[in-house]
Amino acid sequence: PKRGNPLLRADPRLALAADLPAGHRRRLEVYRNLIPLLVALEDPGQAILHGRTWLQLETTPGQLQLLAECELRQRHWPQAIDLLQRAIPLATADVQAELKTRLMEAYRNAGLNTDYLIVSTNLYASTHNPDRLLDAAQAAQRLGQTNDAIAFYGLYLDRSFSPGIAMEQFYLLKSARRIVEGKALLENLLRKPDLQIDTRPAALYELALLCLATGDAPGYERAMSELLQIEPNPGFLYEYAARRLAAGCNDEAFDLFLRAAVSELQPKRLREIFMILANMCLEQGDHATALACLELARDYGPANRDWRLTSARAELGCDRFEAAFSHLESIDPKDIEIYRMLVNLRLARNEYAEAAAILNRALAFNPGDKDLELAMARVEFETGKFQDAAKRLLRIPMRYENTL
Repeated sequence: PKRGNPLLRADPRLALAADLPAGHRRRLEVYRNLIPLLVALEDPGQAILHGRTWLQLETTPGQLQLLAECELRQRHWPQAIDLLQRAIPLATADVQAELKTRLMEAYRNAGLNTDYLIVSTNLYASTHNPDRLLDAAQAAQRLGQTNDAIAFYGLYLDRSFSPGIAMEQFYLLKSARRIVEGKALLENLLRKPDLQIDTRPAALYELALLCLATGDAPGYERAMSELLQIEPNPGFLYEYAARRLAAGCNDEAFDLFLRAAVSELQPKRLREIFMILANMCLEQGDHATALACLELARDYGPANRDWRLTSARAELGCDRFEAAFSHLESIDPKDIEIYRMLVNLRLARNEYAEAAAILNRALAFNPGDKDLELAMARVEFETGKFQDAAKRLLRIPMRYENTL
């Protein structure tokens, strides 16, 4: 009461009696009542404080366990470990299993993974509880003992199958580059008819990647086809479409990209999809559809260099030259490649005045460029300015003599 602790005020006689110079039996009776009361009143700090004196008077498994629980609640891991280690040899076999489980918890929280692994394996040997194998696997994993963790997971799965644990074992096999074993595990997992719907997509996707890595193209296609049937995720569709496009299966890739575009929500990915579709249409000579795809792509991103170049190609395919020129001229005026394209287009149409205007702008940013100088000389020659053309050609550095 002097300390103003309301928990001790619940029964002041207990607190006062603890300090009385009474007989040994009386003091034990006081502590046996005081410590459980403090625990019941959720004051583990005071319970620990008085419990240290109690331990000097007697030591029992129940007492050690009670004080260890207080230390655990206070996150005093070393003190809890000490109390549990002292309690285990004194306890019965049934209680020992419970105490070892709590000791494992203290080891884990204290970062003592080696001790945690030892206790978990010993506990499995005495109880045959498969959960202890799982504890051992996780401890070995934290210690970086990947092969041991894989073995413990395997023993656990032999006794208690769990799709989630099977996937954990697979990821370890994958990190250890044990590809053949990982592939076999996934194939066995997918044969189970009752496999949860939330596990099957992940297993199929990982199997597809393994097939791809090992050159098993038919296996990859089977896995991806089944995956897309149960989960037409836009990310999966996009990835599979890109693979099919790289394999030369353009029609199939086109359909997959369209399916991805229907379900995709991210603007950046949508723009990528429509740009790919536009380029595919251009390769097939379908310039009108390419323009439609480009308009959709424009809705999900800026009119950058790539978009304008592709748009110019599509416009040229539709004989819309001025629109193509407009796209190209909107690109950064310092982009010399664009100037070259514009000049070549104008020269192809014998539009020399327009070509000269473009070349003058280009040379202002890129003075002395050989290709631009040659193109200007051609313009001057075609427009009857023979002397200007000759002077320009003579000004070109001698290193271009062979070209001339």
